[in-house]
Amino acid sequence: MKSSNDLISSIGDDVSSDDLDSFLAVSEENRKFEKLKQVLDSWSETEDQDRDLRKRYAGYLVIFLLIQLFVIDVGFFFIGFNIIDVSPWVANTFIVSSFAEISGMVYLIVRYLFPDSKTKLLDLINQL
Repeated sequence: MKSSNDLISSIGDDVSSDDLDSFLAVSEENRKFEKLKQVLDSWSETEDQDRDLRKRYAGYLVIFLLIQLFVIDVGFFFIGFNIIDVSPWVANTFIVSSFAEISGMVYLIVRYLFPDSKTKLLDLINQL
């Protein structure tokens, strides 16, 4: 049977406190890397799902806006060809309110369908 000194000499050199500190520092960096990798993987998956959802909503909203524009154009032509008899202020109000509604819808699409989520991710990464 080997003695404990023979066993230690066959395994390797003694471990110093500097070696232990280096090992702990590398272990801590590996832990941070794994945490960062999990955050980035989760963020990437969430962004893919959000992108698909936004694409679907954008398609529905564009179709809705096109239908609405068609109805507005038909109404405008009916008023123009005197098929519908309305007073001038009603026609003006109709046109202005339709334009305002479409402008508002475009604003909502741009503002809320495409949020700036990158700053949240960068803040989270800085906290790690």
